Amino acid sequence: MRESLSFSTAFRLTLLALAGLFPAPTPAAVLMNELKVEDTQQVLELRNTGPDRVPLDLLGLQTSAGTLFPLAVGDTLEPGEHRVIPLPDAVPAGTGRVRRRGDVLELFDPALESVLDRVDFGDTGPAPADILAQVPSTIARVTSTPDPSGANSANGWTVDFVGTLGAANDAAAPALGGDVVINEIIPAAGNAVVIELLNRGVAPIDLLGWSLTTAQCHVTLAGSLPPGGFHAFLVTPLIFDFNLTVYLLTPAAVRVDQMGLSDAPEDQTTYQQVLADGNSFQRFPDGNGPNNGYDLPSSGYPVSLQIGAPSPGGGNTGSGLGIATSEAPGAALRLELGPNPLGAGGRLALALTGDAGGAITANTRLTLRVYDLQGRLVDRIAGPGLALDWSPARSLAPGVYFLRLERRDLAGALGSWQTKLTLAP
Repeated sequence: MRESLSFSTAFRLTLLALAGLFPAPTPAAVLMNELKVEDTQQVLELRNTGPDRVPLDLLGLQTSAGTLFPLAVGDTLEPGEHRVIPLPDAVPAGTGRVRRRGDVLELFDPALESVLDRVDFGDTGPAPADILAQVPSTIARVTSTPDPSGANSANGWTVDFVGTLGAANDAAAPALGGDVVINEIIPAAGNAVVIELLNRGVAPIDLLGWSLTTAQCHVTLAGSLPPGGFHAFLVTPLIFDFNLTVYLLTPAAVRVDQMGLSDAPEDQTTYQQVLADGNSFQRFPDGNGPNNGYDLPSSGYPVSLQIGAPSPGGGNTGSGLGIATSEAPGAALRLELGPNPLGAGGRLALALTGDAGGAITANTRLTLRVYDLQGRLVDRIAGPGLALDWSPARSLAPGVYFLRLERRDLAGALGSWQTKLTLAP
């Protein structure tokens, strides 16, 4: 659903010509295995899972900062070896090669048509962010399977509080979706937050040793959660202004839940509005929704994650659904769509009509997100102007879906509309 960061065809052909100077063993056996992202130094550990040496001249790395090729000159990765590669700064000097709050990393061999491996982390994907305040921490891989699309970023990577750079990883694999979940987040002054946990299970939970982390900080918890009970924590040290994704881990450092509250990478428009209004982000019904969220759409907003009056220590009330308009002052745009219900193989036309409150520029874009009844994001499209057409994938089952249409320009969000759509058999 997200556009790939893969390099352009023209650049690929240039690298392909360079790659012809080198032998080509089996670079597809090389995985990204561990990542340390700091202000002063960024390193990436590679692991060779194959039987042959792989020249590092054959491999490149793509991030939001651009392309790094080759990763190293005149060096090889031995079979079974874990090699730590220092990542040079991007241009301009002092700019990190990897964006600390979140990024997409793609490992590639220009002689091949597809990416070798990929991870999406932080506020850009479901793998967790590194923790700045936890100096030995890393983002560690917990599988040995290549992931060229990054689709397994949530379950294939996790936080390791004490990294093992240069050696085999020992971090516990995540188990997203357990009994204890983040149920409500209440923004507070001074970059603090109140985070409410809910026990969805039938046995009491001792929270001693459990922890909450962000890209900035890590705090340990204590107390108990009765079956069906709530516990709210004021977690000032989390410094929730840098990365709006929070992760919940057990005493054994197993990641069991996460929630992201940014609209998009580096976009905190909705969060700042919720803070100003004195509201909260709340799962509704209690405990419902995805457990691998990294921003508002992937966390179920506005279906299973809603905005409402804070209720720390008690059940959430939600804010209801339907068509909600938050357009810029002086504007009067209405959402029109049809047909609804939409038949199999049909096409849905969506348009905003009325006074747009100013000129429509080339930077005005609409983004449509489609959610199922569990709040899971099942499709996303975007385009310029004030109209979109959407054709559902044949894999979507008949039933009720929630649509969220957002209008934005370079300055941020200008309005959003929610409604229901029925897909007919």
